[in-house]
Amino acid sequence: MFNTTRFKQDLVLFLAFMSLLFLIYTGIYVVAPFDGIGNDLVLNLLYLFFSGYPIILLWGLLRYYDSSEAPRLIWLHFLVGFGLFFIGDSIWAVLNMTVGEVSSFSIADPLYLLGYVFLFIGLFQQHRLIFLFSKRRLAIYTSLSYLLAIGCATGLTFWYAGAFDIASFLEYLYPFLDLSLALIALYLVRTFGQGWLSRPFWGFIALFLADVIYAASLQSGQYAFSVSQDNLIRLLSDTVYNIAYIVFALGFWWQYMVLKLDAESA
Repeated sequence: MFNTTRFKQDLVLFLAFMSLLFLIYTGIYVVAPFDGIGNDLVLNLLYLFFSGYPIILLWGLLRYYDSSEAPRLIWLHFLVGFGLFFIGDSIWAVLNMTVGEVSSFSIADPLYLLGYVFLFIGLFQQHRLIFLFSKRRLAIYTSLSYLLAIGCATGLTFWYAGAFDIASFLEYLYPFLDLSLALIALYLVRTFGQGWLSRPFWGFIALFLADVIYAASLQSGQYAFSVSQDNLIRLLSDTVYNIAYIVFALGFWWQYMVLKLDAESA
């Protein structure tokens, strides 16, 4: 059995560190202490830290599984998915710093959309471990989930715009993809109960809320692409994204520490 005292101490340090960075992020947005583009630069860098930290933890998780072990495949798909998200976030940040307003469809979007494929596969791999279905069924479930989200986003686009519009379509698609992931994750949470295996999956629910707020702010024209515009809608949208990544990081950190301390106590 691993050292629970050390685990609790490390957990407090982890939560304190993340809370401090989150408060710094919020404070910089509200106070805007830097001149020129300084505020936007620091905020984008902090956001990229939140986005990138789950990747570091996932990389650490892989070390505790042999290549033949099924859980390794789950974390590997998550690693690729979140890695693609991080690259997309980095491109978005660069565009935000250079051109200001980032279009609803940019070179970052193909990376996000591909990242979702790996996240779906990772979640269904977890289901596959529990319910022992075939790889063919895994591919079918992944395809159907993605196609259902595309169908819902397409229908909503025609409903509101009267015609197909790529910008509106993408703004609706991301929340539907998140919702699909969140529903799959909720079933896993229900399966695992409140144990440590359930913690990473709460992040998908937080990500769904973040994308809903972002899409709604874009649709209403209230999203501000610069701190100088002093828009609390952006603050709300971006902080929820940060919270989503923090929730993912907490879940992956929890898994990582349990495996690490178990290995050390063996």
